[in-house]
Amino acid sequence: ACHSALGRRLARCPRLLRMMLSSGKSDEELQKPSEHAHQKVLAVDNPLYTSAQRFAYLLLWLVNNMSVTLINKAAFKWVNFKFPFVLSAMHMLVNAVGSHIWLQLYHGAKSAPGDAKVSATRRRTLLILFSLLFSANICIGNVSILFVSVNFNQVMRSLVPAFVMGIGAIWQRKRFSARRTLSVVAVVTGVVAACFGEMTVSTFGFLVTLLCVLLASAKVVLTGAILTGAGLTLSPMELIHEMAPLSMIWMLLASFSTGEFAELLAELPELSRTMAFPVVLLSALLAFTFNISSFVANKVSSPLTLTIWGNIKQVLLIAISTYLFETPITVLNGVGITVVIVASGVYNYFSVIERGIPAK
Repeated sequence: ACHSALGRRLARCPRLLRMMLSSGKSDEELQKPSEHAHQKVLAVDNPLYTSAQRFAYLLLWLVNNMSVTLINKAAFKWVNFKFPFVLSAMHMLVNAVGSHIWLQLYHGAKSAPGDAKVSATRRRTLLILFSLLFSANICIGNVSILFVSVNFNQVMRSLVPAFVMGIGAIWQRKRFSARRTLSVVAVVTGVVAACFGEMTVSTFGFLVTLLCVLLASAKVVLTGAILTGAGLTLSPMELIHEMAPLSMIWMLLASFSTGEFAELLAELPELSRTMAFPVVLLSALLAFTFNISSFVANKVSSPLTLTIWGNIKQVLLIAISTYLFETPITVLNGVGITVVIVASGVYNYFSVIERGIPAK
């Protein structure tokens, strides 16, 4: 009921969504590359860091990235903490505190002042709307991890580019090159093969994961709009600082309204005798340190390098989760997963290549 109510709220806000998706520039201006943009996109990794330093930072990002997903699944499966909304709220609490400390310590992390013409009411409305999407994306993602395997979740998440392209084509009237479109078609084909047969999942699990993909796609589009358009200028850490407290409120409301919090209180004595709460706290800390490691990884490396490491993460995460959580995989599933990983890598590569030139 909570999820459907959220959907109705978002459905009633097309004007605000269009405001957030538009930065006041025409499609031609948005697609027009700046001088040397193509070279900048494919620039070599930051020369201020040695190869060993870059490798260390990227390895930290890789381990942190995988750890968040694996720890969340472990919390649900091994310590019987089956409360995804509360888990998500704990993530937001730690992110709120952590981002506040970060901004206090590193004043340089703050962005330049935004457009003075943006009214306080519009700013507040945009942030509240985005916080609903932000919290729904995290909550539904954790619900998905609870009901489906990590493999299924990761394979389905590979559909995000397809939905992002769809949103871009409908809302922003973007056009995409044939090679990127074909890559997405290959991804979809691989997902069908990967999810067919013994990689079984309940109807509810499938629908929740599909909703997770839709929300993740919308978040990809709107995050860029919030950070660079709609009259607002926020650094990534400032966005977390703004979103985390609001999102924690939405997550706690979802927990209360679905009866999850009451179940948690009933099971509190039993859970207190296990490692449930230390695991949840560790998960929340890893979620925040992942944000920091992402900022550092983006600083020391090029987009192309991150694309390659992202594909390495996907391969390792599927392999490790298959072993840890004993997920059965048929030959067809394995072929499908391989196609998804390769096609996703090709799509990401072309995306980086084309970021500095007009889409065709």
